[in-house]
Amino acid sequence: RIAQNKWRRISELESGNVQRMVANFKRIKGVVDDEGLQRYRAVRVEGLHELFRAGEDLREVLPRVVEANTDELKRLLDYEGSDLDTALGLFSLDCLQKSVEIANTWLLDISDDHVHETSLLADCYYRLAQFCYDGLEKQPLGETLNHERHLITSLLASMQFGSKPARQLFPVLLQLPNLQDGTLHRCFIDASGLVPEWMFLRWIPQLLSYVDFFQESFLESVLLRLAASYPMALYYPAKFAHGECTKRFPERTMGSFACRLMRLLEFPRLDRFVQELSQVVVPCMKVSNMASDLARKLSAGSELTAEQYRTTVLESMKEAFPESGVGVGREHEKLIPFKSEWKKLLNFDPERQIADIWKFIEHIRREMEKLVPRHSTLELRRYSPWLAEYHFNDREEMLELPGQYNVDHKPNVVNHVKIVKVHNQLEMFKTLRKPLRVQINGSNGKSYDFLVKYGEDLRQDQRIQQLLGTISNQMSLDQHCKEHQLSVRTYEVVPIRSNFGILGWIPNTSSIKSIAVRSMVRFNTAGDVTDTINREYNQFLMQCSGSTPERRPGLTQLYGKTASACTPEKIMLKFNELRYKFKEDALKRALFEMAVSPESFFNLRANFARSLMAMNVACWILGIGDRHTSNVLIDRSNGRLAGVDFGIAFGAGARDQPIPEMVPFRLTPQFVSVMEPMRTAGLMHKCSVYTLACLRSSRKLLKSCLEVFVREPTLDWLEAARYRFQQDENKAAFAWDPQTRINIAIRKLNGANPKVLVAEELRLGQV
Repeated sequence: RIAQNKWRRISELESGNVQRMVANFKRIKGVVDDEGLQRYRAVRVEGLHELFRAGEDLREVLPRVVEANTDELKRLLDYEGSDLDTALGLFSLDCLQKSVEIANTWLLDISDDHVHETSLLADCYYRLAQFCYDGLEKQPLGETLNHERHLITSLLASMQFGSKPARQLFPVLLQLPNLQDGTLHRCFIDASGLVPEWMFLRWIPQLLSYVDFFQESFLESVLLRLAASYPMALYYPAKFAHGECTKRFPERTMGSFACRLMRLLEFPRLDRFVQELSQVVVPCMKVSNMASDLARKLSAGSELTAEQYRTTVLESMKEAFPESGVGVGREHEKLIPFKSEWKKLLNFDPERQIADIWKFIEHIRREMEKLVPRHSTLELRRYSPWLAEYHFNDREEMLELPGQYNVDHKPNVVNHVKIVKVHNQLEMFKTLRKPLRVQINGSNGKSYDFLVKYGEDLRQDQRIQQLLGTISNQMSLDQHCKEHQLSVRTYEVVPIRSNFGILGWIPNTSSIKSIAVRSMVRFNTAGDVTDTINREYNQFLMQCSGSTPERRPGLTQLYGKTASACTPEKIMLKFNELRYKFKEDALKRALFEMAVSPESFFNLRANFARSLMAMNVACWILGIGDRHTSNVLIDRSNGRLAGVDFGIAFGAGARDQPIPEMVPFRLTPQFVSVMEPMRTAGLMHKCSVYTLACLRSSRKLLKSCLEVFVREPTLDWLEAARYRFQQDENKAAFAWDPQTRINIAIRKLNGANPKVLVAEELRLGQV
């Protein structure tokens, strides 16, 4: 009877017949009130849920319900007032609360081995939490206390009984107004105490962003339980947050909670491991980075006093130049003679000799460039002798491999991989930051690669990976996305300091650029023509801008002059002329080369299209730029794509780059030709629609995850905001920057016009 009424409800909702919807509501209520069903508790719970849905359907078409004769509905609701929406809301809440009560009494009557009943109770609590969360937007400002209290207790109870969707929705609790102002602290503490601590592991960055280390916190019990049960999960993020807090407010004293938390995370051997790992960087890059930071602080509009300038120079010298002694790698010892050179910066007056300081900094940079290793293969012992000689000799001192807690089940710490030895061979990548690849032997007999990166704040990459992981989880819960196997591949990011961290290596992958160039060399008549195309395009820019080789402007000015002097049609003609200089199916041929059979190629191509569109839509929502072919990897075993390097995010490509990026994502002719003859129709179109629909239906959860960027903006964001603060006459930029970026992402989820958003980002940026 319930299933039959459910089918009627769905069909009548589509037809829009209000009278029939009210009649069906009456039938479902009759089934629920039937005394013969009182014994069948599962049936009653399902009936109450169906009655709740029927009531919510009526709320969706409330204007038409009011226009029709509503006396029957008021009689069914036992309501005589005029506000029918309130009556239906209270009725829905009552249905969900009754279902929870029935499931609770049932749980008391059954044995412990009935997992189904526990999941039913979790589902009841989750439906109640979802209803309360949806209802928060409809409540008048200042009258949300009851809804927030119900949301906290029901969502945490749902987590307690094992609900996966409830775990995904947890961050929304942290931004509730009555929780932040202290009204519901006790309610949260009591309810969260019953939830297994492993369920909070995924949201450690969000938890720490709401913690003030100088006073007590309502999250104290959760974090202390995590530190006691899973200290390695909390070690890196808590140490990072604590270090940043003490650096920002050195004069303040830590609270008792922070002291207890840090005592639980005391691991001297791990501290030494992290200290030595921070030495696994190209030493001259440290000095170059310090020089760039100093130049940025001395940029136009800065108010750096002589004392602040002196402090900055001395602190930079302490970090970049090592003290000679035992344990210092030979590569770091090469910097010791330059220490006296750096000290000469103290002789300059920052208020009168800024130009001279810049010249001297540029001189230091040129000297450091000479020290960059010429070979890509390096030896670990020349950077950190301690790490090169490290080998565990006591089980209690074994160190866990980072990044093993990003799982959606209870971790088994006993079986976690421990660090046995670090390989002596390093690999340097000749990109801007000169990162090094380190290989670690694990206790399970396998080797694990990590990329050690210096000079960037990896918190943003970590948060982006967390967001992409949340998006993948939501896709796994969506029917259409699950049927098409849509997901976004992620990797581990562990920020250790504001300018240093490690990234997990994605095995068995190659960059799109490398496989496309190999295919081009093999199948293109003229071989690799990328350099030729770049030269010809630069000549085109020079010609359009009216520049000459003798008086060639900078790249930013060159693009600006071309954009103002050249018509879009002329640029498009040149683009098409250059793209036809190599075969349009070069990437498709590369995929065919990877396949072992026609069937295998078909699967590779389908995986390529699915992962491309899922990644493109997710990256567009998050405003991720810099998606050149070196930053897109392909798994050679299955054809799935993965993005790396998310330093340009939340519209930074359009706002913070001298040459703004206005293309939403990468879908060039080479990518489209892989799916010939259907091209963007068919699979690509469906996958993009399903991904976007899934993200829009999950926008409330994603909004709560994005909140951490506003509460804890990364160093790169702060620098961009500070620069614009110095340039802007009204001095307002520093205050609005992070929130504005997040708001644009939320507006994308709400369906705003993309062209309007791009224009707005350009106005807020350089243009």
